[in-house]
Amino acid sequence: AVRLVNGYSEHDWMLRLVYRSKAWSVANVAGAVSVRPGPRAARDAPAPLVENVDLSDLVNGHLSYPHVMEQIFARLRLED
Repeated sequence: AVRLVNGYSEHDWMLRLVYRSKAWSVANVAGAVSVRPGPRAARDAPAPLVENVDLSDLVNGHLSYPHVMEQIFARLRLED
């Protein structure tokens, strides 16, 4: 089966800052928050076909991703 995974960390301030500086937007960016459906769907409904995985307990900031990739892969069960 095919999975579309949005792994995000609420601690990734660098991603938020770079996105906002380039997009001139204060909107949230995938990778820093969970993905939600568009405005036509119920606000609390999960986005269809997107699996949101909160990695905040593993990722302390944008530069910590390379150091925790094994734990991330294990959590996502990418080796199965």
